[in-house]
Amino acid sequence: MGSVGGVLVGAAFTDLFGHRLTLTLFAAVMAGTAVAWILTSRRPAMAGQSTPQRSERADLRAVLADRRLLVTCGAILVTGLVFSGLVTASLGYYLSAHFGQQIAVLGVALGVTTATGILLGSQWLPLSPLFGYCSDRFGRILVISGGFATGAAGLFVLAVTQSIWLMLLAILSAFVASTALTVTLHATAGDLAPPERRNAVLSAYATFLDLGSALGPLIGLSFASLAALQGLYSGAAVLLLAAALTFWLTFRSRPSQGAHSDPNETQPTDSA
Repeated sequence: MGSVGGVLVGAAFTDLFGHRLTLTLFAAVMAGTAVAWILTSRRPAMAGQSTPQRSERADLRAVLADRRLLVTCGAILVTGLVFSGLVTASLGYYLSAHFGQQIAVLGVALGVTTATGILLGSQWLPLSPLFGYCSDRFGRILVISGGFATGAAGLFVLAVTQSIWLMLLAILSAFVASTALTVTLHATAGDLAPPERRNAVLSAYATFLDLGSALGPLIGLSFASLAALQGLYSGAAVLLLAAALTFWLTFRSRPSQGAHSDPNETQPTDSA
């Protein structure tokens, strides 16, 4: 809800009032929230409370030691790189390069920033419960491989089409794929993490996602031409297909708990 509201309100305010005032308003809200958090979250320190010491190298070794965990972390890195990073960061430039500063849809003219905000908001449509159900019903291997393939198809279309309707369909397909991948990869990582190292492994997993999300904008915004961006979208589509194939080959013979195709089948425990 916060993500949807942020992109919609931020985009509309930018078109109406400019980016300086919009950023100032958002900064004021964040500062007020920080003050409220500090004033309401003070807790007395518990006597004898100690801070647990963890080895970051041991956490990373726990990921690298299990091939399925490593592939899952690589999959979420690719997801963050392509969707949260590349597409999210470059979508506004992509639309403005095609249509200028206004986009006419069904006779209604929208500022390109507003249109970008609406499209970005669509990636947080409440579809997560649906994909969670499909994952439990049909297996995570199918949902994750299908998510990568759907995202790849959307990016291929963005790379070649000039039709606004195909663009909208491709963007929605990419964001739907992103939601499906995020939900099911999170659950898969939780299944694969050894119980005694679950917090540590999931922290390492989150770092892979953050790394991908950070690299995406750096790559996407380094190219200042539409042709180069379309080439990047094609390359990202190939990367998604490679991720789908890698995940399917890795998990088809040794599925994680909850990742098999039969939800009633009992799987043996496989420690990392």
